[in-house]
Amino acid sequence: MDRTMSEPCSVAEPVVDARPSGPSMNRDLEEIRRQSRLVDQMTSMQSTLRDWDRIVGTVLTCTVLVASLVGVAFAFAPGTSRVNFLGITGLRSTWLGWLAVSTFSVTLLLLVLDPRGASRRREAAVDVLANIKDLYRVAPRPADAASHLETVTAAYRQAMADVPAVPNILFNPLKAAHTRKVEISRLLSRHPGTGYWTARRAVSKQAKESRQAEKLQGHGQETAHT
Repeated sequence: MDRTMSEPCSVAEPVVDARPSGPSMNRDLEEIRRQSRLVDQMTSMQSTLRDWDRIVGTVLTCTVLVASLVGVAFAFAPGTSRVNFLGITGLRSTWLGWLAVSTFSVTLLLLVLDPRGASRRREAAVDVLANIKDLYRVAPRPADAASHLETVTAAYRQAMADVPAVPNILFNPLKAAHTRKVEISRLLSRHPGTGYWTARRAVSKQAKESRQAEKLQGHGQETAHT
């Protein structure tokens, strides 16, 4: 019998390369870098809001304590019924009334705004974001970009869902402060020994020159079209 008829025919299957292609890897790596920038920006925003809340809470608490102490001093102070305080003369009962109103108002603000509690929540958010930033510091191999992107994206979405929201009215000012901080940090790294205010003025000058150049370029394109 013919061997070609008795032996099974073997056809080699083509080998499919399961690794991601070049454009796909580039998109994954770019998305990782984008998320890393957003995490860094959000960390800076939460840190700034944390510091603001802490300062506001401390100032309001100290105001309540000082007003209470002054009220007690007025109540037990000897002398006439008229008291001169900060160049303003009034009846002792009037001063005590205004101090009571002021103390109550500031205490109400503390209860409603709860700045110290907000500061603690922002602090917890900064800790969460700092842990997420550690994931982005590990540079993945191009072949592992897709799996690494899945890992960091899951952590990124969870973190963004858990951290306190940034008020819309403060988002752009905080973003401007963050980008300015990044540029100042880069300038200080390139030129060690430069003072902070010198670096800040240099960054502001560069930004102004960049805006003027873009304005002139836009004006030139409009002139060319006309």
